[in-house]
Amino acid sequence: MKKISIAFYTGFICALLMISTGAHAQDDNVDAYFKNSGCALLAKIAHPSGTAEDLTYDVYSGYVLVDISYKGGTRTRLRVDRSGGGFSRVSVLYDNGFIAPFALVKLVADVALDQYQGSTSKNEIVRYLENSLDRELEDWNGSDWAALLVNLDYFSN
Repeated sequence: MKKISIAFYTGFICALLMISTGAHAQDDNVDAYFKNSGCALLAKIAHPSGTAEDLTYDVYSGYVLVDISYKGGTRTRLRVDRSGGGFSRVSVLYDNGFIAPFALVKLVADVALDQYQGSTSKNEIVRYLENSLDRELEDWNGSDWAALLVNLDYFSN
């Protein structure tokens, strides 16, 4: 369990370092990422129990619009803002699902962080993330965690 948590936090830090150092994502790279895996990742983490039937996206200079249609009629439209070579925010523009998008991502992140209460390494990582993002980690919502996961996935490809 400890090795997983170290790898998880190392991934957080690596993604933030890549973003903060200004690694530049070209439009072709962003297009390829969303075509090959980005849309599928967002569909899975927005509604993990849903089965995506149709995934479409449009890349603009400062953001990407992603439309997801699931079996059963649920539709989700997301805006993924681009910043500093990565992605700074995932916003839900539309969703007609019963459960809010990214609710499970938020729950899993909260449970994982709760497991390390009082841990020196957790406190250092939380302090680093909060200083880097100018925001307390406890204020993050599911969309914030989704943006982090998209960055981790994007920079690992």
